Amino acid sequence: MTALEAYHVGILVADIAEAAERFSAVLGVTFNPPTTVHAEGLDEHGARPIELTVTYSQEGPPHYELVQANEHDLFSISLGEGLHHVGLWCPDPDRELERLATLGARPHLRILDNHHETGVWYSHAHEVHGVRFEFVGDKNRPGIEGLIAGLGFAEYE
Repeated sequence: MTALEAYHVGILVADIAEAAERFSAVLGVTFNPPTTVHAEGLDEHGARPIELTVTYSQEGPPHYELVQANEHDLFSISLGEGLHHVGLWCPDPDRELERLATLGARPHLRILDNHHETGVWYSHAHEVHGVRFEFVGDKNRPGIEGLIAGLGFAEYE
């Protein structure tokens, strides 16, 4: 098995503008303007729209991703501000789901692409010693790299 490459640390925040200012001062990094990404999510409650406002540090890897808390349970402020997930590049998210299912892991949330296939998925934090992972497929890589570069998210087919 080849190790998956970690490229960012996601941090859940109540106020993304305030957090970007604070993290910039503490870490000496520059954050891009926040971007809101719209996607279709799939979890145990079914499919529904997901809206995430995020910003990435320009410096890295690892990059710092600030995620504005919202109403979705996975991104709810009720989880508390702080470390939310570790982002990993993953050639094929569905194949990774199958592999990890043999270890008892299951997705907390899937983000679906335009073909309703898994482009990104988040694990349950309690399955790996309190750490949640975000598995980002190769198809999503150009879009995420666009966000990191401050160019916005490019839709992918």
